[in-house]
Amino acid sequence: LSDELAREQAFQATVARWQPPPIGPATPTLEPAVVLSRLGWGAESAPQDPVFDVPYRIIAPFHRLLSLEGSWTSLLYYLLGGVCTIAVWSFCGTAITRASVLHCGTGERLGARAALKFATRYWFAVFSAATLPVVGVGLLAMPFMVLGWLMRTDGGVVLGGVLWILVILAGCLMAVLCLGLMFCWPLMWGAICAECSDGFDAISRSYAYTFQRPLHFLIYGLIAACLGLLGWLLAWWFSEAVILLSYWAVELGSGTERMALIRSSVNGNNAHLSGALAAGVRSLQFTVGFVRFTASAFAYSFFWSAAGGMYLLLRRDSDETELDDIIVDDPK
Repeated sequence: LSDELAREQAFQATVARWQPPPIGPATPTLEPAVVLSRLGWGAESAPQDPVFDVPYRIIAPFHRLLSLEGSWTSLLYYLLGGVCTIAVWSFCGTAITRASVLHCGTGERLGARAALKFATRYWFAVFSAATLPVVGVGLLAMPFMVLGWLMRTDGGVVLGGVLWILVILAGCLMAVLCLGLMFCWPLMWGAICAECSDGFDAISRSYAYTFQRPLHFLIYGLIAACLGLLGWLLAWWFSEAVILLSYWAVELGSGTERMALIRSSVNGNNAHLSGALAAGVRSLQFTVGFVRFTASAFAYSFFWSAAGGMYLLLRRDSDETELDDIIVDDPK
């Protein structure tokens, strides 16, 4: 028996010796950071993906707000975070989308100053369009919150059973608002930037175009996703190539060991540094971070540009409105 066990252990050791090395954590193999690290490029962080990361980062506070496990403190925290996020992108996203809508529809190039001026005038309209459906969901939920307090007692459960049909009807309305908002909220920016309208008109148009042409919405979204992913990969690989070649050129003079110390310090392992070395590493961190920030900025600019283009296409499919039918002269 001992001989059989010894032979089995020797066989398992031989098999383990010929096993390929583990790939690592469960990460998509086409992710630029993983691919570059396997090639030895040393990518430490990746920019935001315009297809998935950018919209999720914007709606993430509201997604967590719907969690039933959160306390009142966490609910208020995520509510404030979501409102601040929408307020910021109601300004920045409006400026990008306005420039994109004019360029896609009329071929006119809008300068940064004019785009920011337009965003200043219409940021509240965009903010109200994005938040009014959320307010509507809250108003529908408030009466049934009182019902939930009553259902802490047995008699309240009986009352809840009688009124539950009303809860279901309100849930249907809330589902329509939430599902529509989940898909069509980027179109609100395009509606206001193309029509120079208010928040109510943006809500009406974005919901109508999404529900009337769901297949068109899906096709345009897939095309935008493919283009955005390709552009994101190009921007990310270019930024990492800039950083890598910069390190390589300096390493020819500083030596491998010295540059390895500097690179590890730039990537965060700098608690032990002091004096001039620490100051130099902080300067390098700022420069390298700026290069990666530029690559990340592509993701956000593409997302809002694609939102404006999708709005123009869906408007043409639903209302037969030409792409160049855009209010160029601001009525305000």
